Amino acid sequence: KRLVGLAAVLVGVYSVSLGLVQVAFGDASPNAVMLGTILGNCALCMGLWALLHRVDGCLARAIVYVFLQGALVPTSQVLFEWSHDPGRTGAGLSQDDRCF
Repeated sequence: KRLVGLAAVLVGVYSVSLGLVQVAFGDASPNAVMLGTILGNCALCMGLWALLHRVDGCLARAIVYVFLQGALVPTSQVLFEWSHDPGRTGAGLSQDDRCF
């Protein structure tokens, strides 16, 4: 149980840290943030697997799969509403200001 709790804390700390890095440095150096995010996600997956395979190998693979699915294919109501916002496709907006 301690390893599962430690894995949950690890994901939480990583998520908050990643958000702070993106807010603080995202505009100034987006490529560095992107590279850091990719490397951090890989390191987190390896860390989660290393922690949880001692509890159960199937659990470790499932947790890594769920994390990667959320990281690579993010879905939420906010993303759906943003990408389908009919108010942002008006004639007064340039192509760069439109969602898609």
